[in-house]
Amino acid sequence: MTDDKIYEPSLDEKRLHDTREEFSLLFNNSPKDKLIFKEESISRLLEGLIDFHIHAGPESGSNRVYDDDEIALEATKQGLKAVVYKTHTIPSFVRAPLVQKCVNRWAEENDKSPVDVVGGVVPNYAAGGLNPTIVEVCADLGGKLVWMPSINASHYYKVMGRSGGIDVLGKDGEVVPELLLIFEIIRDNNLILVLSHQSVYERFVLIKKASDMGVKKILLSHPLGSVNRADPEQIAQMVEMGAYAEVTYNTSFPNLYQKGDIPGTLKLFDLIGFDKIVGGSECSQLGTTSPAVGMELFLRTLLLLGVSKDDIKTMLRKTPGKLLYE
Repeated sequence: MTDDKIYEPSLDEKRLHDTREEFSLLFNNSPKDKLIFKEESISRLLEGLIDFHIHAGPESGSNRVYDDDEIALEATKQGLKAVVYKTHTIPSFVRAPLVQKCVNRWAEENDKSPVDVVGGVVPNYAAGGLNPTIVEVCADLGGKLVWMPSINASHYYKVMGRSGGIDVLGKDGEVVPELLLIFEIIRDNNLILVLSHQSVYERFVLIKKASDMGVKKILLSHPLGSVNRADPEQIAQMVEMGAYAEVTYNTSFPNLYQKGDIPGTLKLFDLIGFDKIVGGSECSQLGTTSPAVGMELFLRTLLLLGVSKDDIKTMLRKTPGKLLYE
């Protein structure tokens, strides 16, 4: 048997390209100071950060490993400033105040600063669809975020090979009337409008309309994700129109759910800068880690790719803090 008769998968042309690109990304940007990866350094870096995207349980129809209270307690132990819960069915603004009371009590008993537990609503079918009333209740009870439809969005259905779903635009291409009412509530209560599983075209239209109506805080939920993918250049255009872009550990980096997009993430960093990026773990589904571990891995990955501590603090503290507290 001679060497030329044996197939070498590692020398396959496409695999060679991918391997060299992957190793280049990992090792060409790797910091010289290896001490920043030590547990004590990561722990210090975690203090005061905000995890802006967590899929907390219990959640109907979805597999969530960790519940609201568990996640908030671990975040308090880590010294995080805030955790934001996105739930597809039961609105997280309903549960957030109750979890906050539990965390406050535990923190006082253990001489810790309690993490802020932040909720909102996703107007999927379980919440009545594009239902202005549920958004009003959200604002009244201290919720801060209103995501556009996610698992029931018509674009999401199309991606999954289904028909139907909740449309945010009418046949005339204009924003549907009930969503205009929701935009008014978001504007009048200084809430955050989060564009979720909508198409690229829909997001351009929604950003323009919401901005024209006076909505000040607009965020693109994991726009590099597989179900609502936008190219970095398209995301940069949306940011120029006034939006912020979200980068999550679970979407940008390879895992059981998605392939990730490290080159696209780095390109987005270069195109829009960290003061327009909001970060989150997006963890707690089956096959992912806990949000606490996800945040640690997020930091380690960003550091390995050459992102500075200051830039990490900007995307995980300064920028999300501006959206939540100003």
